[in-house]
Amino acid sequence: MREQAPFFTRSPPEDPGPFYEKIDRAVHGLREFSLIYAAVELGIFDHCIIPMTVEDLSSSSCSDLSMCRLLCEALVAEGLLARKNNQFINTPMSSTYLAGDSPYSQVHYIGQLARMGQDMWISLAQIMRNGPVQYNRDDFFREFSLPAMAENALSGRLQAVVQAIIHLPGFSRMRRVLDLGGGHGLYAIAIAMQQSDIEAWVFDLPHVIPLAGRYVEHYRCQNVHLVPGDFFCSPIGGGYDLIISSSNPSGKSIKMLPKISDALNEGGYFVNVQSPGGLPLDPLQSLEWNLWTFSGVNKLQEGCTKEQVFMTPAYRKALSENGLFIIDEQDIRDDYRYDTWVTMVIAQKRTGKTL
Repeated sequence: MREQAPFFTRSPPEDPGPFYEKIDRAVHGLREFSLIYAAVELGIFDHCIIPMTVEDLSSSSCSDLSMCRLLCEALVAEGLLARKNNQFINTPMSSTYLAGDSPYSQVHYIGQLARMGQDMWISLAQIMRNGPVQYNRDDFFREFSLPAMAENALSGRLQAVVQAIIHLPGFSRMRRVLDLGGGHGLYAIAIAMQQSDIEAWVFDLPHVIPLAGRYVEHYRCQNVHLVPGDFFCSPIGGGYDLIISSSNPSGKSIKMLPKISDALNEGGYFVNVQSPGGLPLDPLQSLEWNLWTFSGVNKLQEGCTKEQVFMTPAYRKALSENGLFIIDEQDIRDDYRYDTWVTMVIAQKRTGKTL
């Protein structure tokens, strides 16, 4: 008798359950995200601020009627739309985070994640063979990175920092504020909007500053000014009552502390918000960091600032040596990533009296 292949009668050596469970979770997550991204792209959440029939949604989004119905039903199942009679309307979550006109909208962040998935993860095998995806630096920051960072900040982190600042002693007498490495400039804008006699400056690289200008124009903040430059080697001005550094190298660099201290008035505050660092990125984040670079730049030789430890003993000592004394230190949730925190340190420049 011909010997049969043993795998026809013998079960796999590994239980298939955990394998298919992992695959199912991954595919389900991909489907959920693709559903959300498609609905954002079609403007479903913008239209469903008010109750809409599927016929109206199909017409407004230029989509097939039967497919639009199925998409809306799937969004109901995911808790992102509610059905009322024969109409669909946003849930509170969708109106808050997925409608483009909401001040807390995350549509640019959704777009960033989709682009990363398409450019990097779907093309991972090709990148492994041919090298990382290359982006134009200006386009990357203007259209890809900073709008998403601005939206993420507005989901709670920025508000916590601003609340801490407006409760500082002497805040009502602050007149000059510097958002150092300010990127989108929302911290400067938020502080400047608290008092009309505050003048705020956003300092960042020349290819970054134009985006801050868009937000300044959007919020009509005539008391916020833009300064292009490299804070490591360019003058940053002086006479400030408050300097803010959030998630950029100016806040983790010891060599920046003399410049920051010199730029502050006596009694002025340095508010520094950074990832605590000290732990390597998880393997998927480490891989992703190496999947892209800027045209003409070998980014792979640079470190990710999130890995750099923030409040080291050396940094604390340098603060003190430069006349900056910590008056508050707290962790703030960074909700755009699950169970992620940043550390906010508020230091005041030595003086005989407070501001």
